Amino acid sequence: MGKIKCINCGTNVNFSKELKKCPDCNCKNYGYNINNLPPIFNRNSNISIDKQEININSNTETGWLIIHTEGKEQESQKLNSGINYIGRENENLNPHIKVKDDIYVSRGHAHIIAENGDFFIYDNSGNQTGKASLNGTYINGNKNRLNEKGQRINDGENIQIGETKFILKSIKNVSNKNDAINKVKEMSFTKTIVIQN
Repeated sequence: MGKIKCINCGTNVNFSKELKKCPDCNCKNYGYNINNLPPIFNRNSNISIDKQEININSNTETGWLIIHTEGKEQESQKLNSGINYIGRENENLNPHIKVKDDIYVSRGHAHIIAENGDFFIYDNSGNQTGKASLNGTYINGNKNRLNEKGQRINDGENIQIGETKFILKSIKNVSNKNDAINKVKEMSFTKTIVIQN
């Protein structure tokens, strides 16, 4: 039996190929996206993996999501290399990117994978809750919600989670989070997609 780091709660736990969920926070697949499972999930049970520890979300900062919503204070949340879960804060899940004061945000709303300087966003069954968000994720003011296949996103693009809008800033284009916030302050607002309930 090997160790794996749950990316939802951050605890190092014993990996169980049969259960495939964290015993501490009870999240599915130890918080990993079903389309991007670490190699430990595919290992033959006869192979010794005691020394292997998986950590897809590293502490290597690759960029920031800057809030860019009319009437909200601009603040930054860092994106690390690997999977970055986005959602509202609650007692059962601990997303990396927490969206506050927005009733349209799901607990496990979406996730961004940062890999080699590239960013991909998904709103599908790979989310922390194992399902797509209720109200959708929108890119650059497009009224069509992000589909389950996700898409690549680039520096300066707008991401709408619920009614909260973020601008992605990559460490390749800005030197630090203050520089990122200042660049976003200079940008025009993107239209808000109205959530229909």
